[in-house]
Amino acid sequence: MRILRDTVVAERIGCRSRATVWRIARRDPTFPRPVRVSAGITGWLAHEVDAWLARRAEASRDER
Repeated sequence: MRILRDTVVAERIGCRSRATVWRIARRDPTFPRPVRVSAGITGWLAHEVDAWLARRAEASRDER
């Protein structure tokens, strides 16, 4: 199991900043929930982020 920090999630989903990742996490109920690793470290499970991206890609293909 791999945990991705917010900077890596931002890069993986194609956004420019950590703040955007947190904004998406707050506003999009389909976005994976962050996991608290320790008091100052939070991340996302890589397989959940990948699955979210796959669902978004599939949805965008269905819209055509």
